[in-house]
Amino acid sequence: MSKHTPGPWKITGGSDEEVSIGARLLKWDIAMLPLYDDGSWGSPVPGLPNDTQKANAALMAAAPEMLEALKHATASMEARGFNDGNGSALADVKAAIAKAEKGVS
Repeated sequence: MSKHTPGPWKITGGSDEEVSIGARLLKWDIAMLPLYDDGSWGSPVPGLPNDTQKANAALMAAAPEMLEALKHATASMEARGFNDGNGSALADVKAAIAKAEKGVS
């Protein structure tokens, strides 16, 4: 079982300097990503475009739903007799779930 903050997550706000991701059950943000198009001093990711950071935030906000969808797909594939041998789509899905739930890289 995952120990992450339950979803759904969403982009909760932002400013000229950051974009925030929050969860419905929390009164604070889960993550904040800095926006520095110019790579200025203090930027943790110099030169990373704001559009990229906003896309990163959208991907992170979708993570809980994607994890649940992968679990559903796994159950469906297993019920249909898919092989989870090395290199199969089912093996890839299981590896992604394990990475999300256990920090496996």
